Amino acid sequence: MAEYIPATAFLTCLIFVPFIVAFSCYFVYKEGFFKQLKGKKILFFTAHPDDECMFFAPSILNLSSVSEVFLLCLTTGDYYGQGETRKKELLESCAVLGLSSDHVSIVQDRRLPDDPEVEWDLRLVQNLLQKHISTYDIDTVVTFDGYGISGHRNHIALYKSLNTLPNGPEGKGLHIPIYTLESVPLVRKYISFLDLPWSIFSRSNLSLPGFTWLYIISLQRAMATHYSQYVWFRRLYVVFSRYMVMNTLLRTQGSKPNRE
Repeated sequence: MAEYIPATAFLTCLIFVPFIVAFSCYFVYKEGFFKQLKGKKILFFTAHPDDECMFFAPSILNLSSVSEVFLLCLTTGDYYGQGETRKKELLESCAVLGLSSDHVSIVQDRRLPDDPEVEWDLRLVQNLLQKHISTYDIDTVVTFDGYGISGHRNHIALYKSLNTLPNGPEGKGLHIPIYTLESVPLVRKYISFLDLPWSIFSRSNLSLPGFTWLYIISLQRAMATHYSQYVWFRRLYVVFSRYMVMNTLLRTQGSKPNRE
């Protein structure tokens, strides 16, 4: 029996040490050692229905209790002809995440198809975004980064539209804080909260609502509202994806510092 003790000890460490490290980092974070994104009116800028809960749910849940949160989605998700269904699903999901329907805007424009093979007109995207910011007096924008988490062209187009906005005395550029959701390597993407040690010590704003039953239930309910998309691999995504429990948001270059 003695020869099995080292192996047992090794397996125990292999299983429990990552959990201990992750939860230790979580409690350090919750004590306030890390800054949170701040803004009075925050816009989440997305491409498809279900982006809000597949990628941005931790941030939306975190911020909706302290800020006024808006969502601008540039398609109805009509790739398979389910646009009307997916619009309803998006509104239901946002309600679960704490957004009222009058804070959710869904664009339906043939020039912006839900299609990973199509390059969107960046000027059109910019015009829609600027109009929304002006209408709702938005002071902070959150969207995808240059890889778009999954490499989806529609996600990347949102980042490109922000990154190429013209600046000038006419005020055409955005002079508000812009944050992008960090795309992480595949090995980190599907280890859920075990990615916390890497995320919490990165130079970014970390959104982490907490490992509570209320949060887990809210997340499951939000994903379940997208019933037309809730196939088996999406269920696995909910269990294993780190974007279900945390977001790391990075400031883009060129926007003025957030006044905190």
